[in-house]
Amino acid sequence: MAGDGVRWSAWATIEAPPWDLLSSAGFIIHPDWSDRSKAPAAVPEYRTLVELESAPERARLAMATPGVLAVTINGVPIEQELLAPGYATLAVETAAVVWDVTSALRAGSNEIVLEVGTGIGYVPVADHRYTKYEELDHPPALAAELSLELTDGRSILGTGSGWATRLGRTTEAHWYGGESRRNESEPWVPAVPADRPQDLRWRATPPIHVIETLQAVEIGRSDPGQRRYDLGINGAGRPIVQLGNSAPGRRIELWPGETRLDDGAVDQRSTGGPVFDAFTTDATESCFTPRFVYHGARHYDVSGSTPESEVELSLEVLRVSNERVGCFDSDDEFLRTLQVNIDRAVQSNMYSVFTDCPHREKLGWIEQLHLCFSALAMHYDVEAHLTDAVRHMQTAQQPDGLVPSIVPEQVVFDFFPWKDDLLAFRDDPNWGRAIIEVPWLLHRHYGTSTALRASFPAALRYLDYLESRSERNLLDHGLGDWIEIDRSTPRGLVATFGWAEALRTAARSATALGDPREAARLEHLARTVWSALVQEYCSDDGTWGSGSQASWALGWANPYATQKQRAAALEGLLGSIDAADNAITVGEIGLTWLLRALASSGHSTLLNQLIRRTDTAGYGYQIASGATSLTESWQGPSGTEGIASQNHFMLGAIDEWLVEHVAGLRQASGSIGWRTIVVSPNPPEGVRSARYAFDSPRGPIEVAWRNDDGEAWLAISAPQGCTVIVDAPPGWQIRDLPPRP
Repeated sequence: MAGDGVRWSAWATIEAPPWDLLSSAGFIIHPDWSDRSKAPAAVPEYRTLVELESAPERARLAMATPGVLAVTINGVPIEQELLAPGYATLAVETAAVVWDVTSALRAGSNEIVLEVGTGIGYVPVADHRYTKYEELDHPPALAAELSLELTDGRSILGTGSGWATRLGRTTEAHWYGGESRRNESEPWVPAVPADRPQDLRWRATPPIHVIETLQAVEIGRSDPGQRRYDLGINGAGRPIVQLGNSAPGRRIELWPGETRLDDGAVDQRSTGGPVFDAFTTDATESCFTPRFVYHGARHYDVSGSTPESEVELSLEVLRVSNERVGCFDSDDEFLRTLQVNIDRAVQSNMYSVFTDCPHREKLGWIEQLHLCFSALAMHYDVEAHLTDAVRHMQTAQQPDGLVPSIVPEQVVFDFFPWKDDLLAFRDDPNWGRAIIEVPWLLHRHYGTSTALRASFPAALRYLDYLESRSERNLLDHGLGDWIEIDRSTPRGLVATFGWAEALRTAARSATALGDPREAARLEHLARTVWSALVQEYCSDDGTWGSGSQASWALGWANPYATQKQRAAALEGLLGSIDAADNAITVGEIGLTWLLRALASSGHSTLLNQLIRRTDTAGYGYQIASGATSLTESWQGPSGTEGIASQNHFMLGAIDEWLVEHVAGLRQASGSIGWRTIVVSPNPPEGVRSARYAFDSPRGPIEVAWRNDDGEAWLAISAPQGCTVIVDAPPGWQIRDLPPRP
């Protein structure tokens, strides 16, 4: 082959998945934790000694626990990743992870200590700490196995008899309420056996790491011992406090919050409360950070220090280390700020699963994954992360086919009705259809069918479930157009729309998987449901639903509508916007289609005006109110009853407009894996330039344009083998791509 001009790479080592690991390790637990009726709050530590004649050639440490790991070998913390091993559906599986610890081991005696925070497995209700729910069935047990490759062979050492345990210095590690630490540990005692889970779930997402450190600024003191700090932006991670000149024996507390009350104190209404981390100073330690929990916050109050103490506070920002692949820029400050706020919200919820908020809930609400796919995949390589999310959905699917709205389903919301639906927060078609939409989006974006093929049987079971809940090919359950301002949009319209969209996507998926008969069946069902939807919710005069913005937008989305019918729906949408005095009134589901309807029909300037409004709820109002990340409600910090999170990405669908219409880059309809791209800027009035650089699955793509002083140009760079369709506005010149500033 070399003679034919082919250059071979160096040899690569391919390792099979670690399915054989932990097979010989038993689950162990501290004896006090084995009695569920009197389980302590203190975090257990597990310890063993390993004698080695020589340093190992290779050593892997496999660990499984429903909690959160902190590992120390020979007194040195091993932080290959944080908050490991991650989420799992604990009723059927326990999360597991493997670390390479070769460099940490040495010839002679080696001490391995593993601490296990309670994580999502053990979440008690306590008056002094906030919790979202109660979970007491999965205490912090541990299975660990050290696999050694030595000069004279292989050795495997697993948890079991001979391991010691004690209650350590961390007295509480509440996943929601915070962490507390004391200065002493309890004596070592023998560990006892614990129940083994049905299955192990090996982490497939990249690890969680520190990506930056925010230095807080002291902004005042409520009294000599309580200091107030501002991080400048709303982020998620773990605080670090460093003390100087502080006497031993003082209890220091760190109280996080996203906003402040009128009197200046931290406001925990949007994060849940009480939430705090605490430790007691001693003569040897001057630095504290929680190791088993994280928080979302912009502000901190630190209490307990003496007036003369030197106190520094910072926040280590944590997230899954998905590689950044896209960057948007513009001369327009508002659009830049909007994209930065979306990105901060995405990063703040980029943990073991994509969460809704990094504080009050930390739950994997799955509708965001397809409604905000652009905000994820056009800026980060999320193929592994979202493929893992699809696996979670498959595991969480119920015997009747239901895919719950939260995955993993840490809490079953069957006790809080919404619009008279007791199961609305658990069973909504626009949430559940993520099992269909996300695999298809992964296939279309990355050009791979792994998730699509693996999840398709689950997708069909979910469609059967939706059909079982229907009457006359209509659905009427769930959350409706969630967080809408105009609440008149019929819930049944939104629910049935979600079902119809799921059927269409499933039909495309079947085609991609080489099953034309199934594709035809699903397409026929989609037409049937859309026909029922039109008959039920489009009146004789052509009005969709209640005439709300969301009603018109969903009607416009009808893929089987004639050109005349779609034009009428667009006219109705424009009229409803005018009737609302050019303000956004849609919720999370209607938002995507309002944006697409306006952008694709040449109304980017109107859309630009809508999102910039600062005098009414919307993106502009959030930014004008001081938000530094995308918020949960349109009202930003003044959201409903003051409990809305200030760090949500569920309204991040606007990112699609920024990338596809302002910058002007999108994948062509029918293209898979970015084989064909369309470059077609549709800039709103007043925006003079934009640039978007994208390390696509096919290779680097970059577009840039400028329209200033009567001269307009467009520049494009794309990889070989990629077809580029250019649709520039009239009079624009095509130029070489200028260097980045």
